[in-house]
Amino acid sequence: MTIKEVCERYGISADTLRYYERTGVIPPVGRTGGGIRDYTEQDISWVENAICMRGAGLSVETLAEYVRLFQEGDGTVPARRALLAGARADLAAQLEKCRETLEKLDYKISRYDEAMKTGVLTWDAPEERSGNMEWITLNNGQKCPAVGIGTFMLTPAEAESSVREALRMGYRCVDTAAAYCNERAVGRGMRQSGVRREDVFLSTKLWPCDYENDRAVDETLERLGTDYVDLLYLHQPAGNWPAGYRLLERACREGRARSIGVSNFEGRYLAELETRWEIVPQFIQAEAHPYFPQDELRKTLDKYGVRLMAWYPLGHGDRALMEEPVFADLARKYGKTSAQVILRWHIQMGFAVIPGSRSVDHIRDNLNILDFSLTQEEMAAVASLNKGVRYYNRTDQQLAGFAGWRPQYETE
Repeated sequence: MTIKEVCERYGISADTLRYYERTGVIPPVGRTGGGIRDYTEQDISWVENAICMRGAGLSVETLAEYVRLFQEGDGTVPARRALLAGARADLAAQLEKCRETLEKLDYKISRYDEAMKTGVLTWDAPEERSGNMEWITLNNGQKCPAVGIGTFMLTPAEAESSVREALRMGYRCVDTAAAYCNERAVGRGMRQSGVRREDVFLSTKLWPCDYENDRAVDETLERLGTDYVDLLYLHQPAGNWPAGYRLLERACREGRARSIGVSNFEGRYLAELETRWEIVPQFIQAEAHPYFPQDELRKTLDKYGVRLMAWYPLGHGDRALMEEPVFADLARKYGKTSAQVILRWHIQMGFAVIPGSRSVDHIRDNLNILDFSLTQEEMAAVASLNKGVRYYNRTDQQLAGFAGWRPQYETE
């Protein structure tokens, strides 16, 4: 088949075909004795592949690399598979963005259709803006947003502002704790946001001083200004934590806590909890980041479908972690910051993340990680950073101190 015939069949220009051949997107085409390109059936299959893949958005570089590997023979099968898997992940992320855009366009069109009928143009409440959130399915069937706003080390005034602004931006998960002494402020921020309570996944934690307090859950709900929480944790394995876990289980049965979990229960504490629980927890909060991805802990969690919510997800702001070359390279590739790349890694690991901030700009940046995905090769590159090193190493003496400390709650 001549180049003219190929062009007519596929609606492609001769210049494009020559460009594909020159850049390696299609292998070199054989020629007749007169030097005219003669496209065989195999050549045509490569042309069809190039048209299809380029139309889907694959780069010339990716296609040329695939052709090169193919021509090297069967020994390159793993490399070819890896290349295609990475390309597929990129396309899947683009497709998801297209779906989100279509949903937004459909919504806007529907609003204008309604306005043409009624003469009044209305838009839904701010919570409709969270349509691109990614969700984690828990072992009880409940769904939790993959990204939330944390309130650790925030004053009541800061927590109120951060929660309010985060929810208005599209966050749908809020994490606090009795020990943060800002539960009342978190409740105020939620109400000020205009987002319905049922659209927010709210988590908090009981402190050890309340593990034997039968009214601990009621008091927590009163501070938050709600009649239930979506997730209730034990904060530390200190004091009479078995009694505390029974409080969680009771709250779960009564509907005051829709899910339950434990925070900082690792090693022997989680092993003992396994022998005591009647209701398997849905979450564990623990330190996790690329230097410490909790490989051992996840072996236990995976047995029961328990999910991990990471604290110190950015390594407590460690510059060495943030400046790792792999994150700098990926940040340039995706037009993101190193912090955003790390948070994206957490989500693709299946972790929930709850970075906190006083800065509206940082809060916005921390949510702006839902429009790209790391490839398998890039996830493997991040995995190579695992040092098995924590930033926080709790001692038994500290645990004993936790049991005797009582938070000074904010008053009305």
